[in-house]
Amino acid sequence: MKVHDYFESFERGIHKNRKMGHLERPIVFLAFSETLGFLRCDFTFWDSSTLAISESIDTSADYPEKTDYSYQYVRGGQTVFRYDSAPHHAEIATFPHHKHVGAREKLAPASPPTLSAVFAEIEKYLGKE
Repeated sequence: MKVHDYFESFERGIHKNRKMGHLERPIVFLAFSETLGFLRCDFTFWDSSTLAISESIDTSADYPEKTDYSYQYVRGGQTVFRYDSAPHHAEIATFPHHKHVGAREKLAPASPPTLSAVFAEIEKYLGKE
């Protein structure tokens, strides 16, 4: 798999969820080689909540591996959750992968999420209106 294949798949996933909101600006896709890349985007939902996404991708094993990532969902000016792989919580069983929950950013173990799983989680919050 080439990194551009992953980029195309990611873009399809974003467009699949357009009924929930819109991109604030075009997705930034940077390919450093055929197998290494980075992407960043900001998505705004119908209720003005936002999702900021960044991923560093390595496809050299013929599948996409997120070597570094962050998915931060903010609603009403408060962080609802953030998945990330920053290596600063060695005490978590899923190190370096973890999740911060709520405004106080309570720490929780987590696997690297898929884009569809993040949108599904956000959809639960949007349904509370």
